[in-house]
Amino acid sequence: MAKRISAGMMRFSIDVLEPVDAKQQAGTGKPKFRIAWRDMAAVEPISGREFWESQHTTSQVTHRVTMRWRPEKITPRHQIKYDGRTFEISSVLDVGERHRFVQALCMEAA
Repeated sequence: MAKRISAGMMRFSIDVLEPVDAKQQAGTGKPKFRIAWRDMAAVEPISGREFWESQHTTSQVTHRVTMRWRPEKITPRHQIKYDGRTFEISSVLDVGERHRFVQALCMEAA
């Protein structure tokens, strides 16, 4: 059975980062990101079982970030910054395909 999601769970402020245009970063080694938008989200480490199962679909997923669905689509090219930590997005799920909540499966960047 799927876990019920409520707006009250989303109590953490996050920044969704988008990559800066490739023309602006020509010649630089590491891609640069800027804040695309700020949002409230639930940020939770995944359990050991979920971690083991996630290794079969995506590599090294460590956290699940749940937020309200937005018309600006979040994709794996985005990153999430939370509490001074940066998370790279492995995949994004539209929970129940109802355009109410989105879950990003992430791994913490080194």
